[in-house]
Amino acid sequence: MVIGAGLILVVALFMITAVSKKVDERTPAIEEAPRGGPLPEEEVPQDLTEIVATLDAEIALLDGEERVEKRREKLFLFVREGRMDLAAGEQQAIAREAGTADEWKRTGDLYYDWMTDIPDPVRKAEVASQAVTAYEQALVLDRDNLDVRTDMATAYLHTGNPMKGVSEIKRVLEADPTHLNANFNYGLMLTMINRPDKAIEQFEKVMALSDTTSAHYERASSAIQSIRRGGGS
Repeated sequence: MVIGAGLILVVALFMITAVSKKVDERTPAIEEAPRGGPLPEEEVPQDLTEIVATLDAEIALLDGEERVEKRREKLFLFVREGRMDLAAGEQQAIAREAGTADEWKRTGDLYYDWMTDIPDPVRKAEVASQAVTAYEQALVLDRDNLDVRTDMATAYLHTGNPMKGVSEIKRVLEADPTHLNANFNYGLMLTMINRPDKAIEQFEKVMALSDTTSAHYERASSAIQSIRRGGGS
């Protein structure tokens, strides 16, 4: 039983990182970014440093929307180079200047994307907390956005506070019992806190809400199979 529970937890952690958030639509440029971006402590290549310095000099001379657009140019440079750490920081600067819920959501998304490539659990938790903070800012400006609250709940799982994630996902489901991504993520959360029977029920609900050709349906079905294999049933 202990081995089975361990397998369930491993499956849950993998799926939470690799699946749950990724069923959402992403900006194409971010989708195409190389994975495995380095941590900010790693050295920035000289050629990239020189380009960034030029962009920073141009940014300093601009204001308003022109300044934001120039920052965005710098952001996509980091994305193309696979530096999701630097991209997240630049997007945060954009969000502070633009002050919109959409920009704060993008900030949370980039911190989340960076987090998924971090092997060290302590560092992963730190970056997950930054994602949570960004999503919180988005909710201050758009408190009824259930997609953002779902993303924030998922990020909470990596901060070492899974029950906070469960609490937030329940808020989403109270507001919209048919919210597909929230239902799916709730199943993953139930798996993570070792409630396999309830998790299977939740994934069956996801399948009932989904089209049989959808990613949610396929992944919910796979999750049920993994739980049953892990539990030895």
